[in-house]
Amino acid sequence: MYLLVLIENIETGGRALASYQRIALFVFFDSIEKDMIKTLRGVTIADDERLLSDDERTKALSRIAQDEVSNDNVLDVELLQGLDIGDKYSTILRHKHKLPTSLRSHYLAKRSEFERSISVRNSVMHGRPLTIDEYGRAFALAGDLIKSPGIWPTLTETFKQYHDDPQSVMRLAVAFIEDGSFSGVFNNLPTPDYDDTGFFPRPALEKELKKKILARHPVITVLGDGGNGKTAITLQTLYGLLDSNDHGFDAIVWVSAKSSKLTTAEIERIEDAINSSLEMFEAVAGLFEQNDLPALERVRKLLEFNKILLVIDNLETILDESVRSFAQDVPGSSKIIFTSRVPLGADLTVQIDAFSEKEAISYLRILISVYNIAGLKKATNEELRLYVSRLGHKPLLLKWFALGVSSGLTPHSIIRNPKTALHFCMENVFSSLSQNAKKILSIMAQLPSSVSPIIVQHVGELSAKDVESAFAELIQFAILEQTTENKLETSYQIKPFAKSYIVRVLNISLDDSKLFLAKYRTIEGTYQAERGAAAHDLFNLRTFVVRSKSEALAVQKLRRALAAANNENFDEAFDIIEDTKIANPDYFEVYRCEALVAFKQSDHVRASTAYQTAIELDQTQPQLYFFYGGFLMRAYSDFRGAADQFDLALKLSPNAPEILREAARSKLYDLDFAGAQAHVTRAREIGFSTFRFETIFTDLQIQIFARKIEFLTNRDNGDAIVVTALEMRQFLSALKPGIVDATLAEHLVRAKRIISRTSNEIGYQLVVELTSLLDSLEAARPSFLQVGRKSEIREESLTISDIRRYTGRMKVQGRKPTFAFLECADAEDTFVSRSTVAAAIWGSMIKGATVTYSIAVLEDGRRKALDVALVD
Repeated sequence: MYLLVLIENIETGGRALASYQRIALFVFFDSIEKDMIKTLRGVTIADDERLLSDDERTKALSRIAQDEVSNDNVLDVELLQGLDIGDKYSTILRHKHKLPTSLRSHYLAKRSEFERSISVRNSVMHGRPLTIDEYGRAFALAGDLIKSPGIWPTLTETFKQYHDDPQSVMRLAVAFIEDGSFSGVFNNLPTPDYDDTGFFPRPALEKELKKKILARHPVITVLGDGGNGKTAITLQTLYGLLDSNDHGFDAIVWVSAKSSKLTTAEIERIEDAINSSLEMFEAVAGLFEQNDLPALERVRKLLEFNKILLVIDNLETILDESVRSFAQDVPGSSKIIFTSRVPLGADLTVQIDAFSEKEAISYLRILISVYNIAGLKKATNEELRLYVSRLGHKPLLLKWFALGVSSGLTPHSIIRNPKTALHFCMENVFSSLSQNAKKILSIMAQLPSSVSPIIVQHVGELSAKDVESAFAELIQFAILEQTTENKLETSYQIKPFAKSYIVRVLNISLDDSKLFLAKYRTIEGTYQAERGAAAHDLFNLRTFVVRSKSEALAVQKLRRALAAANNENFDEAFDIIEDTKIANPDYFEVYRCEALVAFKQSDHVRASTAYQTAIELDQTQPQLYFFYGGFLMRAYSDFRGAADQFDLALKLSPNAPEILREAARSKLYDLDFAGAQAHVTRAREIGFSTFRFETIFTDLQIQIFARKIEFLTNRDNGDAIVVTALEMRQFLSALKPGIVDATLAEHLVRAKRIISRTSNEIGYQLVVELTSLLDSLEAARPSFLQVGRKSEIREESLTISDIRRYTGRMKVQGRKPTFAFLECADAEDTFVSRSTVAAAIWGSMIKGATVTYSIAVLEDGRRKALDVALVD
């Protein structure tokens, strides 16, 4: 009997308010229907008329169990109590023309209220759970109707008694005990524990769960932290299925494995709780026919030969291999729903999160009203926001908080240290985690912001595989949430409520905390250093672009991979790269590094694939096209393919001298002299930011002239040779001797040798001018260039002295009062000390003068400029 259940709940204490409200609505609806019966009995019916239709009489007879009386022997007015509120209202409207005008107008005006109250009345009368909205509609209907006490005298009197003495409804309720007759499918669904406030609607979750119940998948897990409302949503959805009767199940069987409950003072163990999977199977089997078969086999047969919806609440307390095996092969057309704080695996899940902040505040205000908590009724949303935040927006804890305040505790004393509640909600989840996952949580709890897996790996000095598996586990258990601090990487943080548990309940040593934070602080310095290098020298193979701290950490690994490759430890290098891919699968530099190592190993196929992958991951990085183009030239002599890559790079960085240089070379090697000239001309128009680039593009220009003349000579195109030779003479006439270094001098000698093959006057004059230029260079710097006449006649290359001289200028960047760096086209930047240079030369260098120098390599590998001299 539903009322007996209500009375029992009241006697247990702590849920009295739930019974008062529901029984009040029970009595109110009964009073409303009594007054409607009085209205119908006042209707005058002619001899040839009937008050009820045949369908209404049949329905009423079945409800009041008049099986021994024929339909013809019972008066319509005697059957009115067998009609529900909707039938009574329909009958009144059908005979409205016989009602007084005021009464007729009143009932017509209340049409919408009555129509919306039908489902509420049925839920109240049949013990089904109510939502908060339904409670509101029912009390609002009663409050509205008593404004017309002449029409609703019984309701008015009952309402007055309820407000004067709420417990009076208990004395009235005895008259309304239902007879317990059963209709619909078998079910043993429990009375919800949210009966005091009504169910707080979460329609999206209810809709999702119902959809999955009615779909084909045999196992559904309603998954979420303790206190998020898994059981409430599941019950509400199942009661809705019973109401709609659109499910097709023969029975809905509920078994609870809940072993404890949260009170305002402590966590209480539930007596006779189910503690194992065997006890659970026995409880299910015990609901049906008894026999000698083992409980598990009886349950399997029950599910095989009937369409059963088996619901197991609080799975985590009994989850073992027997349950996992059982869930992997559900017999027949039956289904299983688990509510659980831990995932089962391979099941269909409905994730139940805590309330949103808005929902939590709304629910707390309802609790304050229901429990009549005077001290919180005037609380602002800001005050309530603090409470709901500290309680994790969890429905259970909000109710626990409200009951605690109602019992006399202060709000701040409850939220200051909710250790008991934290333990209740999180203990089963954390006990199910692996040690590896717990360690990850211990690390993340100490860090000030959300982090990516690679940062955790660095801080904890863990392997990438261990971190990956731990993160997968924590995400599956819904302990971590993804953040959007950096769109270039996936970062995570511990959900606030779970973090509160870790901090308060799990013991993290002070030494470990200090160690984690110290490792974390080093990341910022690494990040800034890598960013600075990329801004200064983007097109250097040893420069890596970093867009986040995680990528900066990845670069540290990639540098170790390159170092291993330089020592020809290719297996080690590739192991490091593959490990980096686990935590940074979408970082383009990982694949560029792979390409560099593969190229060094002469695995050109792997290198090409890696370059293409890097470009696919980020098509906005000009250096990727630049490096890939260089690879195509060096690995395959694919100059046209390389030129295409350089064109793509130039679209992103049109003024980069490095790209223009390589683009010109690719065109030159492909004998596209016009294309090569266009890139060199573009570079000269932009201007040279360094002496090195000026030297390089001067050299490229000379190569273009020489190779073009060679090409035209081989085709005996005299007119074109003359035009090109004149252009070259004009260029050489403006050439500054100081710009010529050893490499450029070699190319001048080669150009002279090529041009000497021509048979026209312009070519002869150009050879004379080149000879004069080379002679002047040799005279000015004998230790730098030694051009042997015999070697020229034999058409051999330029010979360079044993003591090589370099040509360069002082860099502005990095210059200090006591030292600076010299830049050269064919050497790395070289350190020069003021103490080793004459004062006049140092002053000229500061003004931009060109100098020659030799290079000494010190014991520590550093390069130092010696014998610095001005170029005349």
